[in-house]
Amino acid sequence: MECPKCGFQQPEELYCAQCGIHIPSALQRKKRRTLAALAGTALVFVLLGAAGSIWWFKYRLGPEAESPVATEERQSIPRIQPPPPLPGPAGRAQRETSPTPSRKSAPASKKAKADEKIEPPGKDLKPSPSSQPPSPEPVEPDPEVQLKRWAAQEWVDRGKELGDDPEQEMEMYRKALEVNPGYPPAHYHLGMLHWRRSERDMALEEFRKFWKEASPEERRNLLVPEEIAPDELGLSPGE
Repeated sequence: MECPKCGFQQPEELYCAQCGIHIPSALQRKKRRTLAALAGTALVFVLLGAAGSIWWFKYRLGPEAESPVATEERQSIPRIQPPPPLPGPAGRAQRETSPTPSRKSAPASKKAKADEKIEPPGKDLKPSPSSQPPSPEPVEPDPEVQLKRWAAQEWVDRGKELGDDPEQEMEMYRKALEVNPGYPPAHYHLGMLHWRRSERDMALEEFRKFWKEASPEERRNLLVPEEIAPDELGLSPGE
């Protein structure tokens, strides 16, 4: 006989001479496992068959695949029929008063559509905020230009502190123009210095340079003497 566990061939005995198991018990366990595997396989096939049948009746045949009982019940439901017309004058009056579909409504609707004013598409559409052009970003000033303006203003401030010494004051304003040529405050204070010294022509020359290079804010803060007419600065009367 052959051992069901290790396959050792030996004469018929209760125990295996090689692995020592009880041969009848091992044979029974092997038989039970085989039967369980067959039962599981059969159950799988049964479930697959049931699922296939359900799918066939539900999706392939559709609502037409009714059972005979359901078909008979549906046919047994009485249908509601409209009442027959009354005979004689009463029936004629009933037919005249019953609503009938009007055939004149179609041309009227077509005429109304023809009279409608066709508006161009997009007339009432308002531009969304996202469609607006982006606002330009502020331009950062040139650091070199800012440095020159700062240095020139330093010389101008020093000159204004030397009010008792006109020559030194004038020298400070000229140094400011050397650092930053055309710096408006330097031209303005030079013009005021010449104006106080009654040097009208030289003052007008400096005031013209100031007015040409100055910004609107500088023109508001640094006022030219009222005795100077606009045409002397090369300006029109409205400026």
